[in-house]
Amino acid sequence: MAEVLEILNDGHWHSIDDIRAKTYLSAKQSKKVIEFLNAYEFVAVDQKQNRVKIKETVRKFLTQKVTS
Repeated sequence: MAEVLEILNDGHWHSIDDIRAKTYLSAKQSKKVIEFLNAYEFVAVDQKQNRVKIKETVRKFLTQKVTS
């Protein structure tokens, strides 16, 4: 899952096939990861064009620096 989020972290749309190729996940595994991320509103899914994009609020949260 972390690898998928890392790929999506640029904020652009990515095809599901591209994500699968870059992560070496099976079709079933990548589908489950994307379904999970979508269910918890981490990503937006464009079913028609078979692509995924990280939501901006999630991207900002993941890229913020932690200070103590």
